[in-house]
Amino acid sequence: MNDLIDSHVADLALFVRVAEAGGLTAAARTTKIPQATISRRIAKLEHQFGVSLFERTTRRIALTEAGREVFDRARPMLDQAEAAGAVLAATRKEPSGTLRVTAPVILGQAVVQRVAVDYLERYPEVAIDLHLTTAGTALIQDGVDLAIRLGRLPDTGLHLFSLGKTRPRLVAPPGWPPITEPRDLSGAPVAMLAPRLTDEPLTLIRGGKVERIRVEKRLVTNDISAIRDAAARGLALAMLPSFLTPDPLIPILPGWSLAEIEVNAFTTAARANLPKVRRFVDALRLELQALGD
Repeated sequence: MNDLIDSHVADLALFVRVAEAGGLTAAARTTKIPQATISRRIAKLEHQFGVSLFERTTRRIALTEAGREVFDRARPMLDQAEAAGAVLAATRKEPSGTLRVTAPVILGQAVVQRVAVDYLERYPEVAIDLHLTTAGTALIQDGVDLAIRLGRLPDTGLHLFSLGKTRPRLVAPPGWPPITEPRDLSGAPVAMLAPRLTDEPLTLIRGGKVERIRVEKRLVTNDISAIRDAAARGLALAMLPSFLTPDPLIPILPGWSLAEIEVNAFTTAARANLPKVRRFVDALRLELQALGD
């Protein structure tokens, strides 16, 4: 049996990828292996072990009871293999290989794309696969090395790199009624970056003075572009990160600041020490620090 397992370690790893992706098509996309090849290798694995690993329907596949038992034992094996590979890769002084990164659209356009181009110029042995999206951090399933997000996500067991903080500013559409004091915001419609809708007041700070104003939260989202679009159409005031140029929107209440928003990057423990990941994180930190100066 040991010889059988030793000869099919790669197929077991592929089986884990299929189970995590939820299907052959998704697994083919993340592993870059043709779907027909994946199907053939899984079928060979099932034949060799004499069990069915998946229940197949026309729409999806699901683990059988035997498949779940195999998965629970094969997943740690794959984790250890990835960790070992990361240790070996970390011995290289220069980054190499493909770096797969995701970031929110506006943050990606304003910051990450520029860092990525500079990174390519500095490290010629690296290729970057950059996707701008507001989706979550399904790193393992999507084959992503680094997910950059605004704010702190719920505990996912992923490794977190703190990249810095951005202090949002309030902006208004052209022609909006004058706002000279925080109290002028009372009841005003606002589009803002937040993980969920709450009834908490808006907090503004100037020196040691704190004002908490209740506003009408018309749009709460993790998509900065939607916030800017809502304000540009005159539907609401907007909270925009400081790294964005407000044009054609107009900054209001100079001297007053809002609570800072964290900028974080997430990766798996196995990828956290890869030179290509760490050097990219360092470059992002420097860029965000420069924008905040």
